Amino acid sequence: MKQLIVLGNGFDLACGLQSSYKDFFLDRFNKLFCDDNNHMSSTDDTELENSLHDARDNIWFSTSNLSNPRVYRPSTPGIQITKPDYFKEFSGEWTNNQSLTRWDIFFLFAEHCLDKKINKYQWQDIESVILEVISIALDFKNKYTLRLEYKDLVSIGQSRMPGEQLFKQLIYNISYVGKLSPEETAAELLNELEKFESIFASFINKQFDLNDVSSPYLSKAKELLRHLSRYYSDAFIDETSEISIFSFNYSLDERFQNILDDSRIKSWTNIHGIASFKDPNIKSSSATNDGSIGDGLIPAPIFGVDNHDIGINNSDDWRIIFTKPYRVIESGVNEIRRSNGYKNTDVITIYGHSLGQADYSYFETLFDENNLYDSNTRIEYFYYAGRNQIEKIKNRKNAIKTLYNLLLDYGKTLDNQHGTNIINKLNIENRLRIASTERILSI
Repeated sequence: MKQLIVLGNGFDLACGLQSSYKDFFLDRFNKLFCDDNNHMSSTDDTELENSLHDARDNIWFSTSNLSNPRVYRPSTPGIQITKPDYFKEFSGEWTNNQSLTRWDIFFLFAEHCLDKKINKYQWQDIESVILEVISIALDFKNKYTLRLEYKDLVSIGQSRMPGEQLFKQLIYNISYVGKLSPEETAAELLNELEKFESIFASFINKQFDLNDVSSPYLSKAKELLRHLSRYYSDAFIDETSEISIFSFNYSLDERFQNILDDSRIKSWTNIHGIASFKDPNIKSSSATNDGSIGDGLIPAPIFGVDNHDIGINNSDDWRIIFTKPYRVIESGVNEIRRSNGYKNTDVITIYGHSLGQADYSYFETLFDENNLYDSNTRIEYFYYAGRNQIEKIKNRKNAIKTLYNLLLDYGKTLDNQHGTNIINKLNIENRLRIASTERILSI
């Protein structure tokens, strides 16, 4: 049997890692905007909420009294107007933490302006915020249509205004680099995003040590992967079995194969980089085994956006450098991969992934490689069951809907006229399985 196991953040969460954005932002905002870091129990904590309220008011007061940089045209003959980079000018007044990035500010205000609290975010929500920010910041012709859902009215200082108006103006001010240059603005925002990603990597790294094989997280991850790979089933243990791991997570990397001690696992890919990218020990276990990976660096974690519709009608669309395909190439992910593809896969096992649209391109590629419509490739999708009966019913309906939407979208990419019928075909041929994580022990 040839199996491809696709892992999302739900895998790490199931194994006890605090890798959700809720966990990260709770830790991050405490460090940036609170006098002490002892109130870490909940983002609803009154003291934390008051601190974040004061931080937003302070930032807004520092920038809202300044003229909107978009109205200035430094190239106008006879007029020389120099405006500051607002972030560099005032950020020292907003926090004593020197690691503050522009993206911290964007997410701080997103938590206030959007019609969804950050502690409810999943990965695709964060990617949607990134796309919204870069689209607004680089839209110097003011043609971008806002895509996220905003609160009707939000309070800031002594004022109340529509959430989208506040967020849009905040983005203009914080992304301004001293001139209206899309190229320089894009470069600065990407540089700041890379700093933010490195901070997230440190947050993940502090929670476990790959050298400590007795850690609860590694023990749970080992056991869960064994169940996903049918390690305990005699029917699937033979010399011809091949397993590939395709992980969207930044935590475990190919060194974990030594802990698994399973000869069936032929490749492990962290498609979006590795949290321990600064660890010198990882180079010795790389695909080249010579300590020289591309430019000598292991790919750091990347937060990218979906590349659909970006740059198609505009070659000067600087959002391209934030797309996942671009950043995967730029970071050198492929240089630490052993896999050349995933053709002729018997079963694609998806665990802990929300199947958000930002990752559709990856799944479309995997389905294309295996000629999903006409092959015998099966798909099994495991979702979080829930804590009570009502939640279990809701989560199952949502899981079916998200997989349905993914396959329906994929069907539209097929050349033949039967693409829209792909779900019926997979059902008839018994090639679809949707099960809760409670059922994992039964496979």
